[in-house]
Amino acid sequence: MELVEIRWTEGIDGFNEVYQVRRKVFIGEQNVPEELKSDENDPIARHITIFDKNKPIAIGRLFEKIICFTQAGYEDLPMCGYACIWDNTN
Repeated sequence: MELVEIRWTEGIDGFNEVYQVRRKVFIGEQNVPEELKSDENDPIARHITIFDKNKPIAIGRLFEKIICFTQAGYEDLPMCGYACIWDNTN
C-alpha cells in the first residue's frame, strides 16, 4: 500500500517542495523560463503539495481573494493557479 500525504502551507513555508514540482513540470517538461515560475504572489498564497512515498508529486496555489477583472469590473475572488502533477514514473 502506497502512502500519499497532503500538506497545506502558507506563503513560502515549505516552498522548496512546491518549487521542486514546478521546476520539473514547467521548466523541465514545458520549457518555461525559470524566472516565470515564482512571482510576488507566492508569499501571500496557500500552497497544497501532494506527496507520494515522501516525494512531492503535485502542487497547487490558492488565494482566498485576489483582485480579478470580470465583466462586472474588478472584484475580489478566490483563485487557483499553478496547479500541476509531475509524472515521476519515467
